[in-house]
Amino acid sequence: MDREKEYKHAAIYARVSTNTQADKGTGIDLQLERCRNTCREKGYEIINEYIDDGVSGTKDIHKRKKFPELLKDAADGKFDVLVFFSFDRLARDLRVFLSIVDELRKINIKIVSCKEDIDTTTKNGDFMMNIYATIANLELETIKERLKLGREQKRKTRGYVGGRVPYGYKVINKEVFIDEEKAKIIRKVFTYASEGQMSLATLANIFNDERVPTPTGKGKWYPSTVSRILKNVDKYNGCIMNDNDNDICWPKILN
Repeated sequence: MDREKEYKHAAIYARVSTNTQADKGTGIDLQLERCRNTCREKGYEIINEYIDDGVSGTKDIHKRKKFPELLKDAADGKFDVLVFFSFDRLARDLRVFLSIVDELRKINIKIVSCKEDIDTTTKNGDFMMNIYATIANLELETIKERLKLGREQKRKTRGYVGGRVPYGYKVINKEVFIDEEKAKIIRKVFTYASEGQMSLATLANIFNDERVPTPTGKGKWYPSTVSRILKNVDKYNGCIMNDNDNDICWPKILN
């Protein structure tokens, strides 16, 4: 394949984040100079330069200032090669990096990274890019696994991984504690429920007669209100086995 005849038109992408220290030594001017030199060496005509100044490398490409324009021009066939200084100028987040590679491949745009010296207009460069993307994907999966293990450990030690906790509990500094006033109502619900064949409607009427505050603090007790509390029996016993077989341990409300 005659690369210079096949790939003639290039676009340059440069980015710096708002964190100037992180980008020290790889400013916009340096990136552009290096990319322009690379284009001259390879015989590419520079069609446009897309500059994301003050944009984080972890930001989704469709939410950046210039990248959406870049993708549109690429899809319109205005250039066939994207040249950039280094992979971390393209993205600092592995998910974002892999999404960019995938987007460009879909519209048949080749990439040239000056620092890593990877040029996918060549067979060797395309092979190296595939290896790089595979390693990046493996690293991403490793990160996901570490996060999963961290969440599991958090469940076992503190019991809270986000979201709403059942009535009777409260969250303070990302730890689950018993809300003692509400816990009294929970215990009363289960005490009444354990005293014979009492229907949910009867229980609701008893709480209304006793003027027991509802979980929301408003309105009346209904059979469905009682039912929701009774369905949380495992939670109120302090330990839940979820679908992934991870113990979620909370303080016990029920004895």
